[in-house]
Amino acid sequence: MQNQASLQETKQHGAVRFPFNLYPCTIPGDFQQVALHWHESMELVFVKQGMGLVQVGAVTYPAYRGDIFLFAPGTLHALRQAEGERMEYENIIFDLELLGGSSDLCAERYLLPLQSGRLPLPDCLHPDSPCYQTASSCLKEAEEANRLKLPGYELAIKGALLRFLSILIAQY
Repeated sequence: MQNQASLQETKQHGAVRFPFNLYPCTIPGDFQQVALHWHESMELVFVKQGMGLVQVGAVTYPAYRGDIFLFAPGTLHALRQAEGERMEYENIIFDLELLGGSSDLCAERYLLPLQSGRLPLPDCLHPDSPCYQTASSCLKEAEEANRLKLPGYELAIKGALLRFLSILIAQY
């Protein structure tokens, strides 16, 4: 495998003061694949239509409509087309620092351990996972707030992401 440092993605997602972005993507429409890489941001892939393949570390999973893949900071991951298939998904990328500063109790107990890999989360939530409905509704809320961009939308996104993580931490 390539030197892990050479696989680091350094692109800034979102604004410096609000490091969050949501990208609607299609494989193979936008690109054939997303090459193996990692970054310091948290990334969520929410499959909206179709089927594809998602690699987390050394494991490759089939990805189906409704699946939510989670890539903690530093996690190697890739996406590619399954033969003859098309996959539409939303790529949600944010810095954990967006959700709390280093002197914040929640950051100390949850966000910093997540950032450093000491707080593991599942690689994927499937529609039949126990907490799927409540967790996916948080992401839909963040998507809608981002789409509308009403006054205070940043608070809505931040709150939805915090609820999403709290649901996963409580479940797993």
